[in-house]
Amino acid sequence: MLFLDRQDVAALLPMTVCIAAIEQAFRAHAEGSLPSAPGVLSTQVPGGGFHVKTAALGPAPGYYAAKINANFPGNPDRNGLPAIQGLVGLFDSGDGRPLALLDSIEITTLRTAAASAIAARHLALPDAKALLVCGCGNQGRAHVRALLAVRRIERIYACDRDPERVTAFIGELGPETGLDIEPVSSAAEALPRSDLAVTCTPAREVVLRAADIRPGQFIAAVGADSAGKQELDPRVLAMSRVVTDLTGQAAHM
Repeated sequence: MLFLDRQDVAALLPMTVCIAAIEQAFRAHAEGSLPSAPGVLSTQVPGGGFHVKTAALGPAPGYYAAKINANFPGNPDRNGLPAIQGLVGLFDSGDGRPLALLDSIEITTLRTAAASAIAARHLALPDAKALLVCGCGNQGRAHVRALLAVRRIERIYACDRDPERVTAFIGELGPETGLDIEPVSSAAEALPRSDLAVTCTPAREVVLRAADIRPGQFIAAVGADSAGKQELDPRVLAMSRVVTDLTGQAAHM
């Protein structure tokens, strides 16, 4: 069995390759060519929760993958650990042989951002140039890199409830991208000036309000991945065209 840690995955899977792979998988699902429907199981425990997500891909013999992720939002502050940690098991779907065991942090981060980039490529306005990022952790950084791979972003606004995260975000991505990144105190401050917005927070209350939305904006809301979490005012959903990767899972989670 092949074992790959986070550094191995990062070295072997650049963002552009991940975007292409995710787009291929989305297409296969839409065309009904996946051998089985993806599945998900969520379990809550004190302080966090676990998600188990499964999928099969490819003709027989193909591949079957199961990802087990632990999500503990308080980890960085309380324990000095990532909020999301886990493993991916990869199997031969023809005979059940375990082929590889991979650290899931990098894959989860890349896959989430890649999905948003694919959506932005097809759904954002052609001249979209200003991006608002709510949540300046690893996922926020990955989204900037992914969106820059598919769109010509010229200005970025960054907000987080922790000002130190915003400072670190700007210090890392400013020199890397060569773009002007402006810190803002809230989404409401920058949303009216943004063409694209990304929310990647563990929020349990509204981050984006309907009153701040303007026609034609693209919003990727990725943080609400379990019951009880919320980033969007329900009126934002009511006034928008909503596009999901898996509608049943999105409605449930």
